[in-house]
Amino acid sequence: MKVRKAVIPAAGLGTRFLPATKAQPKEMVPLVDTPIIQLEPRGLGHAILQVRQHVGNEPFAVLLGDEVFVGEPPGLGELIEIHERVGGTIIATREVAAAEEAPSRLAIVGRYIIDPAVFDILAHLQREVASTGQGAAAPRRRSTPPQA
Repeated sequence: MKVRKAVIPAAGLGTRFLPATKAQPKEMVPLVDTPIIQLEPRGLGHAILQVRQHVGNEPFAVLLGDEVFVGEPPGLGELIEIHERVGGTIIATREVAAAEEAPSRLAIVGRYIIDPAVFDILAHLQREVASTGQGAAAPRRRSTPPQA
C-alpha cells in the first residue's frame, strides 16, 4: 500500500529546543515563518493515536517538526521507497560518534513510515495506562495487534 499521508506532530515540553525554549515557549518557536502549536504534551505515541481517523488503514509518514532536513535524494522519499520494498514500519537513523556507554552508533532522526497496526497497539497501551495509572512498556516485536 502506498504512503499518501504525512503527520507532523507538535507537542511536548520543548526540551529538545533548549536553550531557545527558555526564552520563548515551544509553541511559539517558528518553523520557517509559522509558529508550532502545542496542545497536549502527552508524548509522541499519544499524538500519533490522535490522527487515527484521518489516516485510516494505510501506512503514513511521521515527520517531527524540530528535525528539518534538506538534501538529495529527499530522506522521506528514501523511506517511502524502502517501505514499498519491504513493508512494515521504517525508522530513519543516522550515524553518530560513539560514546563508551552508548549501546549503538545510530540515532533516530525524527522521520518514520508507520504501519497502521500501530494504532491498535497504542490504543491498548493507552487503556492499560488508564486502568493502572502507570506507564506501560511497548512490546518489542509483535506480529499481530493485542486483543482488546
